[in-house]
Amino acid sequence: MLVGVFIANTAPCANFAAHSHYLYTKPQSELSASPDLRIVKQTAPVYPPIAKAAHVSGQVELQIEIAEDGRVISANAVSGPPMLVSTAQECVKQWVYEPVLIDGKPVSTSTTVTIRFDLPAPVNPDDKEIASRFFH
Repeated sequence: MLVGVFIANTAPCANFAAHSHYLYTKPQSELSASPDLRIVKQTAPVYPPIAKAAHVSGQVELQIEIAEDGRVISANAVSGPPMLVSTAQECVKQWVYEPVLIDGKPVSTSTTVTIRFDLPAPVNPDDKEIASRFFH
């Protein structure tokens, strides 16, 4: 599984076969001047074996609530394949953000997180043989 955070940073983590990516948007704070969120601890989602076997892929969009201390306290599904939702929720509930400060005081906030699960293209076992016919 290859995981990348797409906003300003890219943090790949290598694992096996399937791919997951998470994307997140700006926070929706109680106040209009929403600061950018900075993640401190982030775990990669694990592609569920049953979803992999069923060839289920897609994006899971979650509305997450972040406590004053930066912990994710809830992750509610907005959209996405049902087979992938619980894995995405479990993953982001382990994330920790740098606390958001407004006037020097930590405040809770929320944001939308999108986790994309992609299956790799199937590998043809005859690829090398086919290529050898055209390239020497």
